[in-house]
Amino acid sequence: MRDLSSKLVREASRIHDQDLISLTIISYSLSKILQKRYYREGRRWPSFLGRVMDNLARASERLQSGDIKGMRESFRTVFNAMVELDAEVGHHVNWVIEKAKIKKASTLYAIGFSIGMSATLTGASMWEVMDYAGKTKIVDEEKVTRSVSSRLELARKVFRVEER
Repeated sequence: MRDLSSKLVREASRIHDQDLISLTIISYSLSKILQKRYYREGRRWPSFLGRVMDNLARASERLQSGDIKGMRESFRTVFNAMVELDAEVGHHVNWVIEKAKIKKASTLYAIGFSIGMSATLTGASMWEVMDYAGKTKIVDEEKVTRSVSSRLELARKVFRVEER
């Protein structure tokens, strides 16, 4: 799931798709939750897993039918299910979700997005992205970068600025 998340964030950066970035955060967060036995052994695990699987399937169906608003609602339901699971177990799902946002924002930054754009697209704090990117080697390891003209084109697309 983490590999899928990494591939998805790169694709999302290529096509500038915030919904795909949400899916990368869901994928990464779920991979971290699935690693922890105390979640899988909790009494709410079966209902949590059913709710997540149903809503991911529903998101896919809604996307295929063109219902983007419905797809986003399914994503929100998955996020809510993760937070509710944590409320019972009392461990670290909120932290996992925030860390996923920061990691994916750092990847976007390493690919060539600005810190601000990376934070905005993922919902992460700009300060936390800067802190994380500065402490890791993700920026140094990433081989893909954007040219100045590509960054300018992206900025125009995001802010819908016409070339003069």
